[in-house]
Amino acid sequence: MQDNEEWSRHASLTPKLYNNADLTIVAGRSNDAHQGFLRPEYTSDSSTVSNNWIDRKRNHNIGPTNESGWCYQELLMSRRAIIFGEQQLSFRCRERHEFEDGECVKVGQRESWYNLLLPSPTTVCLPAPKDDHKPDNTVQRAAQPARYHPNMPGNKRRPLLSGKGSDPALVQWYAMIADYPTRKFYDPTEIHSAISGVVRLFQSAFVERLGPGSDRYMAGLWESDMIPGLLWRSSRIQDPDLPALQEPMHQGRVIQRAPSWSWMALTGPIRQGGLDNLGVPCCVATWGVNNWPGPMAEYSKSPEIFKLVITGYVRRLRISQYSTRDHAEYSAWGNIVPHYPTESMNRHTFRLEAEEAKPLITGIRDPSMDWPNIAATGIFDMERKATNRPSSITALRLTSEEGLLLDEVYDSRGDTIGFRRMGVFVIENPVAFYPAHSIAANAYGGYDVIEGRLPVGPMTLL
Repeated sequence: MQDNEEWSRHASLTPKLYNNADLTIVAGRSNDAHQGFLRPEYTSDSSTVSNNWIDRKRNHNIGPTNESGWCYQELLMSRRAIIFGEQQLSFRCRERHEFEDGECVKVGQRESWYNLLLPSPTTVCLPAPKDDHKPDNTVQRAAQPARYHPNMPGNKRRPLLSGKGSDPALVQWYAMIADYPTRKFYDPTEIHSAISGVVRLFQSAFVERLGPGSDRYMAGLWESDMIPGLLWRSSRIQDPDLPALQEPMHQGRVIQRAPSWSWMALTGPIRQGGLDNLGVPCCVATWGVNNWPGPMAEYSKSPEIFKLVITGYVRRLRISQYSTRDHAEYSAWGNIVPHYPTESMNRHTFRLEAEEAKPLITGIRDPSMDWPNIAATGIFDMERKATNRPSSITALRLTSEEGLLLDEVYDSRGDTIGFRRMGVFVIENPVAFYPAHSIAANAYGGYDVIEGRLPVGPMTLL
């Protein structure tokens, strides 16, 4: 039997145990130890085949084990594994995944996460880090002015600003954890400890690559890349058939396992904004060394009460009567490469207009005439039908292109204590998004934001 202290200590050692093993045997097809795994449930429809070298196609699903949160880092860190899958055996190493039916999937990458964490003499090194990616330990960034270019001839979509992006090592982190929130736990709060071993390896790698201060971690996000990290979104913005993110459940009730600004707060596949490199940071973080928790990677409980205070431009937006489908060819997110599919945009995003402006009414004139008054496009993290979504919402700009959609949180006396994340947005028309006195036409036919004229203030994210 293990107590909490011993369990936490051994859980953090999991990556080393599996990485040091020559071979891992994965009983993927079984729900538990009572079912066994040597005899597959799958049997061929026919007892004869016309060619001894060709078999009927079988699925590549590993089985229930691949849904387990605790099995995530175990298979991730295994150098070699024999997997007893749902319908066939397979062999997986860090370069290829070979199946009984003859299929072979190359899984090795030139700049793979394991080359970063577990380098070998033959490892292809990542590009040298840029100074912009190195933390300054206080995370106090001066706001950079936003510049918006005009549309290209024949293109109805505004060109997006490209930021410096995240360091390649951080991009590897974002790619690695994209499906982790889909994993299942008996106790959903274990989402933190079940990945703690991998986090500790990344911490060591980041310090070696980016220097002191780059290892400060909180609930799935890294302080040195906090702004891109905050801009995660539901993967259904790329796949229209995916469900919305959901709140975790335990013993029949909704639980809070992380702050709302963390992707760990919800369940379901995510896409990280850090991979899109959209815009330059336009806000100032105000959390400091003194109030940042210490060994977060080793916590066995969730940091549900941790607050972030970010100073930035905030405005109120109203959900428009116009749907995304009314201006499908105009969407700024449509310029992302690989782009967000039109069907995903039409089904899951919505248009936003300035709350103080006169509401736009559909059906009166050509929708294209009202397009200049559309300030932004948003997507909610969780499903929000017309009956349970707000008519207006608070928008906090994080970069020159994107930001967070927030909902006000009140205490028992009705006083505002902070804001809860609801989704993300992209700016569509700068003239509709910014106050008139803070934006000016530039020599390129676009607009420059005069950052010093923008009303900014601290926002507490819960």
